[in-house]
Amino acid sequence: MATVLSIAVGTPVVGNRFGKWRSKQATCTPALADARPRSLHRLSRTSVGSQFSTEQRVARTSHDRSRRCTTHASTQWEMSVKPSTPWQRAVGPSIYQVYVRNHGNPLEVLEQKENPALADTPAQPTIGNFTQLIDDLDRIASMHFDFLYLLPIHPIGIAEKKGTLGCPYSIRDYTDIDHALGDIDEFQQLVKEADQRGLRVMLDVVYNHTSHDSVLVDNFIWWMRTTPTGEPYCAEGYWSDVVDINHDMDESDVRNGMWEYLTECLLYWMEQGVSGFRCDVCSLVPAEFWSYAIARCREVNPQVVFLGESIDPGMARSRRMRRLVAESEDALYEAGFDLLYDYDLWASWKRAAKPEDQGGKMVLYLNDLDTQLKR
Repeated sequence: MATVLSIAVGTPVVGNRFGKWRSKQATCTPALADARPRSLHRLSRTSVGSQFSTEQRVARTSHDRSRRCTTHASTQWEMSVKPSTPWQRAVGPSIYQVYVRNHGNPLEVLEQKENPALADTPAQPTIGNFTQLIDDLDRIASMHFDFLYLLPIHPIGIAEKKGTLGCPYSIRDYTDIDHALGDIDEFQQLVKEADQRGLRVMLDVVYNHTSHDSVLVDNFIWWMRTTPTGEPYCAEGYWSDVVDINHDMDESDVRNGMWEYLTECLLYWMEQGVSGFRCDVCSLVPAEFWSYAIARCREVNPQVVFLGESIDPGMARSRRMRRLVAESEDALYEAGFDLLYDYDLWASWKRAAKPEDQGGKMVLYLNDLDTQLKR
C-alpha cells in the first residue's frame, strides 16, 4: 500500500547533506519582499489578468492566517517518538508514503482470484479513499512514523491522460480534491485523525507542470511554456500528459503574479492542517521562487517541513544545455528546503546494482546474503 521514503532499500535516500535534521529560515527574495500576505477567494478561476488585483484577493493578515492554521496541533513540529537510534538522530523525521487509491480492496480481490471457493461472490476492485486510509492509521502509527505523505490528491487531467485513471502528477486544480478520494471535510477528518495518532500530514506539490486541461491552462495561458504558435507543451517530451509552467519567463511582473498564486495554494493547504510539502522535481523550479514561498509559509508555521525531489546530474546537464532551469542541491538548501533526495548517489547505485553477470557488487552481496540466510 505504501513505501517508506527515508530508509527503504532500493529507493533514493532522503536525507540532507549536513548530516542532521535542520530547520533553516529562508530569506525572502528581494524582488518579492513587498508582497503582502493575501489569499485568493478559493484561489479561483475568475481572474484573467496578468496579475491578481486587490479586489480579486481576500486580504488577510499574517496574524489571522497563523491563528487559523494553528488550530491543528499538526502544524507544530515535534517527533512522535524520541530518536532512539543514530540513524533517526542523524536523519530526522520518518516519512510514510501513501498512494490513497491503493487503500481500496486489492487484497480482497486478489484473495478471491486465488481461492476458487470464493468465485461465486467476486469482489469488484475499488479505488481507495480518505475514509479507508483513516481505517489504516493505527497500523501506520504503530510503526512510529512522524509524517503521512500523500501522493497528489487533486483532480487528474483528462486530456492526453495515461492509462485508464490517469497519472496523479497530471493535475487539473491545485486547490481541489479528486472526488474519488473524498471531499474537503473528509480530508480535514483525515488530518484530525492522523494528528491524534502523532502523524503529521505532508502533501505532494507539483509546480513544474500541470495537466493539458488544467485551471492554469484555461485561465492563465500566458503562464505556460508555449510553442511559437501558442500551444502549451512540456520540455521533457516523455511526460506527454502534462505541460510546463513557464518559470523562465522574462516578464517579472507576470512571473511574480504566478508565483503569488502558487504560494497561496500552499498557504491554503496549511489552513487545512497540512504540516509539510514534498515538492516534485523541485530542481526544475527556480530557487528564487522556493525561497519566497518557503519564507511565506514559515511566517505562518516556522516548523513546516519542505522535502524536495531534486534531479540526477544527467538530467541537470541536459536541461542546462537547453537553457532550462536545473537548480543545484546547494541552491535548494539555501532556498530553505529541509530534506532533498540524494540523487548524487544515483549513478553509483546503478553501477553497484547491475545484474550479477555484469559485475554488480550489490547484487553479488545480496545473493550471497540470501544464500546464507537460507542455510
